[in-house]
Amino acid sequence: MRLTEREVRNAKPGSKVRKLYDGGGLLLRIRPNGTKTWEFKYRVPGEKGLLREKTLALGIYDEVSLKEAREKCLTARKLKQSGTDPSLERKAKRQEARYRASNTFGAIVEEWQDTNRDRWCDDHAARTRRRIDLHLVPALGSRPISEISARDVLDVLRKLEKERKTETAHRLLQICRGVFQLAVLTKRTAYNPVFDLQGALKAHKEKNYPTIGANQLPEFLSKLEEAKASVMTRLAIKLLLLTFVRQGELRQSNGWTSIRTRQSGECAPKQRKCGNYTSSPYRRRQRRFCGSSRKFRATHSTCFHHREDRRIR
Repeated sequence: MRLTEREVRNAKPGSKVRKLYDGGGLLLRIRPNGTKTWEFKYRVPGEKGLLREKTLALGIYDEVSLKEAREKCLTARKLKQSGTDPSLERKAKRQEARYRASNTFGAIVEEWQDTNRDRWCDDHAARTRRRIDLHLVPALGSRPISEISARDVLDVLRKLEKERKTETAHRLLQICRGVFQLAVLTKRTAYNPVFDLQGALKAHKEKNYPTIGANQLPEFLSKLEEAKASVMTRLAIKLLLLTFVRQGELRQSNGWTSIRTRQSGECAPKQRKCGNYTSSPYRRRQRRFCGSSRKFRATHSTCFHHREDRRIR
């Protein structure tokens, strides 16, 4: 006799495992702790021609109702009648799902970043990560890399072109080329579709920052002295003119430990470039600027910082 929803709901656990049969191989297993599990029981050929009993879990009651359990049981029974073991079929589908999950664009781009991280500086790694997270992962991250075409990549880059972000588009094209090449080398796709995009993007036009000529420097320095700027700002600008270091290197120097002062007159902020530190030599005037800056901010960990940052470190 087939089960009813009321019988299933009111079934109580015992001291041992109970089994309530619905017919057609469907049963409800009730454990002593009260857990109720739907199962499909069937037999497959075993050793020496004997039949071996197997069970296939169909879900927990009441996450799976009696009606849903019967539908799942019917599907499994049809697989069994066609000569397919339902348990092996489920295992194969799970393996395929895991394989597809490990071969998505998002998974491979993570692997590509891990492969290259040791030869990148922190700033470059952070910029690359941000570009990927903003533009590539939302559009391509969950898709199997073998199913992504050149058109899919181009659609992502075209959006950036419309926003006049041509440099970012070209950077992302380089990233995609490396990611797909890694997938080809590890045999997770047969072809790198980015090769088909050669010349598909608009050329990026570099725009240089405004400059001043040597003959304009006297006027600039004169206006600098008259400007309503802090003493620290004026010292920093003069130091940049004499050392030619990047303004970020000077502004974010790690305090006075990154200043090399020698009796010979060499004293420069060490330039941070992917972990390699170099120094720029300059003469007594530059050394005097360092001394002036140190007098104003001797207690702070950076040489030139925001004037409202009054933390003592």
